Amino acid sequence: MIDLEAAGGAVTGGVIAGAIEKPTGQAGEHHTVCADCGAEVTGRFCSNCGQAAHVHRSLLHLGEELLHGVMHFDGRFWRTLPLLIINPGRLTREWVQGKRTRYVSPLAMFLFTLFVMFFALSFMPHSEVKLQGLPEQIAAQREAVAEAEQVAAAAQKEVDAAAAAMEPAGDAPPAFDSG
Repeated sequence: MIDLEAAGGAVTGGVIAGAIEKPTGQAGEHHTVCADCGAEVTGRFCSNCGQAAHVHRSLLHLGEELLHGVMHFDGRFWRTLPLLIINPGRLTREWVQGKRTRYVSPLAMFLFTLFVMFFALSFMPHSEVKLQGLPEQIAAQREAVAEAEQVAAAAQKEVDAAAAAMEPAGDAPPAFDSG
């Protein structure tokens, strides 16, 4: 079932976006003017800035661009991953020495790994915290504390009684030999 309010909002957003920014071409259309710098384009790329003349506007291409932008998902990934797992020291030394074009950037690899981890964890089942037995748990803890206080009070009485039994009889303090 389609939520009519959400569909209406999406259509309204599309109309407003279309009024603000007019599309410059259709998917797959080859442009004669560079969309980036406005220079004349005669081939597949702009001779002024290097922008591709063919503009892709499909959802599949957006995913490809996302992967390429984050990971540069090409042969470098397959060179980096085994070294990262088997010999990370060698990978680090080569990166520090400036041999970087063969490998994926550590920051890009880290960000991509975080993205994959959070994506995978979003499908994990969530365990709910059970708060139903919380009052009973609090009462049991209070009882345990009260029992511990009673045991401590009894032990203190025993210590006081033993200390009183060890005191000498009489009021005179014990005499110490000063010599």
